[in-house]
Amino acid sequence: MTTSLEGRLLRFLAREEEDEQRSFRDLRALPVNQRVLDGECIRTAVFEAAEADGFVFRVDENLSKFRAGDALAVGDGLEFETAASLCFGRYDAERGRLVLERDRFSRGEDVRFHVGETY
Repeated sequence: MTTSLEGRLLRFLAREEEDEQRSFRDLRALPVNQRVLDGECIRTAVFEAAEADGFVFRVDENLSKFRAGDALAVGDGLEFETAASLCFGRYDAERGRLVLERDRFSRGEDVRFHVGETY
């Protein structure tokens, strides 16, 4: 039986998606401290303001591997279902200023943070 190239590609993409979802679940199962050490989490980001170009947070240290455009889940680090979907914008190490942007692929969810609260 001959399988079409399109069918094989679709199955390949489905397997890749399953592997990626499994990797995300494994990552999220790790304690916050381990995710920070692995560069997959930024600890103690204090919300300062919403500006035209994004949401501004103050962070003491950023050892993450995140780059501009990377998708992030912003919340308490434990409840991912309630986390806000944003994208890494930029980080100014001298000022400890992290700017996160709205995720252009999000479904228009309302993103709200409280000034002074840690995420």
